[in-house]
This record gives sequence, structure tokens and C-alpha cells, in this order.
Amino acid sequence: MLSKAYIEDYHYIKLIIHEKEMPLCDLDNLYINNSVDNLKLNVFKIEKYDENFHVHTTFKGRFLLHIDYFVILDENAKIHVDLGKIMRTERFDVENYYEGPLGLEYHEDYTIFRVWSPLAKEIRLVLDDKSINLEYVERGLWEKQVNEKLNGLKYHYEVRVNEKFEKCLDPYAIASNADSTENYVIDFNKTYEMKNNFISNKKPLESIIYEVHLKDINVENKESCYLSLVDKIPYFKDLGLTHLQIMPLNVFGGVDEEQKDALYNWGYNPIEYNVPTGWYASVASEPYVVINELKQMIDEIHKAGLLVNLDVVFNHVYITKTFSLNVLVPGYVYRTDEHGFLTNGSGCGCDFASERLMNRRFIVDSLKHWAQNYHFDGFRFDLMGLLDYNTLILAEKELKKINPNIMLYGEGWNMSTGLPEIKRATINNHWALPNYAYFNDVFRNTMRGEPYNNKGYIYNQNYRLNDVIEVIKGSSSIEFLFSTPSQSINYVECHDNLTFFDKLKKDVPNLNVEDIDRYIVLSLGLVLLSLGIPFIHAGEELGRSKKGIDNTYNLGMDVNGLSYQDKDKHQTKINACKYFINFRKNHSWFTINNSDVINKKIKFSKTPNNTIMYEVDNFVVIFKNNKCLEELSFDNNVKLLFKGIEETLEFTETVLLDNIGVWIIEKAQ
Repeated sequence: MLSKAYIEDYHYIKLIIHEKEMPLCDLDNLYINNSVDNLKLNVFKIEKYDENFHVHTTFKGRFLLHIDYFVILDENAKIHVDLGKIMRTERFDVENYYEGPLGLEYHEDYTIFRVWSPLAKEIRLVLDDKSINLEYVERGLWEKQVNEKLNGLKYHYEVRVNEKFEKCLDPYAIASNADSTENYVIDFNKTYEMKNNFISNKKPLESIIYEVHLKDINVENKESCYLSLVDKIPYFKDLGLTHLQIMPLNVFGGVDEEQKDALYNWGYNPIEYNVPTGWYASVASEPYVVINELKQMIDEIHKAGLLVNLDVVFNHVYITKTFSLNVLVPGYVYRTDEHGFLTNGSGCGCDFASERLMNRRFIVDSLKHWAQNYHFDGFRFDLMGLLDYNTLILAEKELKKINPNIMLYGEGWNMSTGLPEIKRATINNHWALPNYAYFNDVFRNTMRGEPYNNKGYIYNQNYRLNDVIEVIKGSSSIEFLFSTPSQSINYVECHDNLTFFDKLKKDVPNLNVEDIDRYIVLSLGLVLLSLGIPFIHAGEELGRSKKGIDNTYNLGMDVNGLSYQDKDKHQTKINACKYFINFRKNHSWFTINNSDVINKKIKFSKTPNNTIMYEVDNFVVIFKNNKCLEELSFDNNVKLLFKGIEETLEFTETVLLDNIGVWIIEKAQ
């Protein structure tokens, strides 16, 4: 007789009754009960939608979410009360917030399994094909201690929220089999011992970030992409980098972890947040091998004196229905609009509701896991603007307990989501996150041009000259951008969109090799000699191409592969990049983090041909985007340190600017 019954709030149940059955229902004698309570339902509103009536009822008395309830019409008619919108209420969020441990607590002779699911009626632990019931404790916590030696055993959960059991992975798992069909019990203390962890005292403005995809740089096709990176460390160190930014390496979809060359993906399809992917390991099916190779890679990076940041994706998940937290707490994990449909600001089918307390806790716990157990030095947040800034404030607070100098930054684009704009971690709300940096698309668009449209300053001598000066100054005096230069990630190229080389070839066809080198050196100079945090995409200094394709997230190594074996062919660009980095490290004005001081100390000007230059201390830095012959005269001899595209050492009173490139001049003190 009753089609459906939903718990919408703690005293509110909605019934859906077909119009043919409605005359048979005695709405004055509706009850809900469980094994203890028998509560009368009182109708307060009836609505008609198509062939169904929506009957809205209230009741007095407690409603325990982990117990089954039924709507009773008479002795022969009852229907299970399923979940409605109750999990999206503020009361649910507050009353079910749990602060204690979650996931596995491993001991040699016993292991405690803990899962948070306030809505589950039953949870079974399937441990190496043996089924064990978990017990409800409080505030959504389910728990079971298994008094056996479990190291190396596989496990998953079976969860019943309404009437059917569903398979579920452990959202707090730290190890899985290949392609994540099972989690594994492991003793993390028996994994590779990291020897080179250190807490750097490096400030954000002393950083030079280099973005790496682990598969891309393994063109030698070695068994382990994790360990293949180790071979490249001498090059990274010689270049002068301070931070490697590794694109996502938690378990993600779009690849086959065992058939490693069958598919390719950038990694922005999160499936398990605390488990390193086996796609980059030599043996994906061996969790200890996967973990050990990742820890060894990070250890070797630190041994070389470099730092390593992890690219994390908390704005969405890959498969909404089967994501573990959604199976455990359906309706809670994602944002919805006023009609109950999932929002899609991410463009990936859902938006993670970071503002809900246990979702917030999950994000912070995951970040702490990577910082504490793998010694990552910082985090780059994909589509950070979809997250709420209170979550990121808490993350910063907790991460700084582990590493006081943790580096935090992300994409602050403002996209539509179910979260009010004032609460989003966008560039517009940079004031709320003073210790986070943002990818500065104004810098990118001003220097190279917008991704699909215009040509920027690099090859358009009249393009937005005032903006060019402002972004070189750190973007901190442009009202709609940042408070300080340390919030600006300056870049002209990243994994998204065309590489600079490919955009250059598209926008300015038929260039010769020397002209291409000059444009690339100019672009590197603008990134590395501007105030803010410089960011370089792997291979940018080599003139990397992705065959003119702007979105190569799944196109394989034929398009994405990056070899350093032929770097000698690109030595001019590499040497320029090294020089700019070294110059930056040796001059303190790049670490000024106050716009008033910057305006007083650094003087900008432009020539009649719109070549931009600045003078600071006794140095002049010039960014020339044209081939017009220009002449700078000085009262005394100056040292010409960098000339166009190469380092030099010339003493002269007259400096000729005769081509595209960068000039650095030291004046007599």
C-alpha cells in the first residue's frame, strides 16, 4: 500500500503513496516502530506529484539512525523507513561528529577495525573470506577487535544502510591489491624506513616548484616509476629546483595497475585517498612493494636536499556510487542543489562536501597521513576553489604540528557549486587563507595569453603593459588578486592546456629554432625573475611539446612522454633556466612580501618600444619581447651579466637590446 517512506529529519517522515492506494490508507492511524518504540505519525501536509501523493508527517520521540524502523498501517502492512535528507541536516552533522581513531589499529597479535557510519544498520567485516559482524559503539562508530595475527590478509566491508548489503572498501585503508578490489592489513612499521626526513626552513618565496607526472618521465619504461624518478634527481638538483610537485599518486581510476601500458591517466580520478597507486610500482599486487618504493623515492629526493609536494584531489571522486564514504554514509558526501541533485562544479559528476564535519575530518586526516607517514613537504590542491576555506584553515593548523613549514597552495578558480561564494577557497577569498598560495592565471594570461585566445606580452609588445608590471611585482597591488606576493604561483605552463612551446607554434607559426629558444628563455625569465613563487612544468625548459594537444590526460606516452636523454640539444634554454634560478636565490628582493616595500624599492619602466624593465639595488632586469634595436646608456661602465639568451660578462657603458630575451645588468655601487 505504501510505496516508499523516507526519514527527512529527526521528527519528519515523508511517505510516497500511489494515487490508487491513497483511498485505502487510514492517515489518522499511521505509526512507525522498531523493536522498542511505537510512535504515532501526524500528517501536516499532502502534495500531489504526477501519480503519487507525498504525505508529510511528524512524530514525537527519539529516532536512532542505526536501527531499522517501519511505517505501520495495520498488522499486515508495513514498509521500511529508508534514508531521505536527514544526513544533510545540521543536527546530524553535529551529533554524529566522531573524534576518535578510524581505520585499522594494527598489532602483531590483534587488529582493531573501525568504521564511521551513523546510517548503517549492519556492517560485516569480510576478512580473507571470513565474515565478522562489527558492533555499533557511539556517534556513528562501528568497531571490532580480531584477536589473531592478520598481517597480509585482505579485507573489505559489507554495509547495510537500508535493506540490502553493499560491498565497501575502507575509506581509511592504507594498502590495497591491484586496482583496489580489496584492502590489506599491513604493519606500516615494517615498511621501508625513511632516513632522510628533514624539516626545511625554506620560506614560500624561496621556492622553485617543478611539476612532474611520474609516468611521463619514465620513458625508459623501468618497472617502477617511483624509482625511475630517482635517476632524474641529479638533473633536478643541478637545475636548482627546490620542490618537486608530484601529480596525484593515490589510487585513481582510468588505468590498469597491472597492465601498466594499457591505459594512461594524469591521476585526477580519486578512488582511494590514503593508498599509493600500484600503477607506478614494480609489483602492483604487493602492497609492501608499492609503499616501499614510494617511501624510497621520497627519501632519495630528501637526501639530495630537495623537497617534494603532493598534488591532492579532494574536490570530487571518480565514481560517486561506489566511493567508500558514500556507501557508508549515502547522501552525506556530496553537495546537492535545492532539488536534491548533485552539483557539478568539478565537471566530474559531483562536488565533495568539504564543509560537512566528517568530510572535513577525512580530508585533514588524509593530508596528515601523507605528511606524517610519507614525509611530504607540501600539498597542491586541485580545484581548491570548490573546497570551503574553513577546512583548509584546519588543515593548515594540523599540518603545521607535523611540519611548521608545510607548503600549501592550489587552484583558486571560482566555479559553481552548492557552497556559498563567501565560503569558498577561491582567489577572491584569499584574505581568509593568508598562508596559502594560488595559481595566478592573471600572470599566465598576461604573459603568454589566454589558453585559447589572445597573445600575451611575450609575443605582443603592446599587450596590457600595466598588468605586466603589476604581475611582475607579485600581483599584490592588483585589488582583485592577492595580499602578498607569497600568495601568487607564477607560471606560463602546467599540465593543463597547451605547453608554451605548442601555443607559441600555434600563435606564431614558422619560427626558426633560435627564435623559439628566445621566446622560451623570455618566458622562463618572466616566471623566475618576477616576485611571487615560480612554477615550472616538467620539460618546459626543454621546449616540451605534446603534439599541439591541450588536454592530454589520457593520451598515453606517445603524447605525454618526456625524455631528458636529449637535453644537450636544449642546453641554451637549460642554462638560462639555471642562471635565472641561481640569480633569484642570490638576491633578497625576491623574498620581499610587502607591496609597499616593493613599490619603494623596485622601480619599473618601459622603453618607447614597450620593453619592460625594473631596477632594484644596483641591478637592472629587462624583459624584451621584440626585435626593435634599442640602446641603454650609462654614466659609467656596467657589468652585462645576461644577454638575451645566455650568460655573459661584459663591461660597457652602452647596452644594445637587439632581440627577444632577457638582459641582466649590474651597475657600479
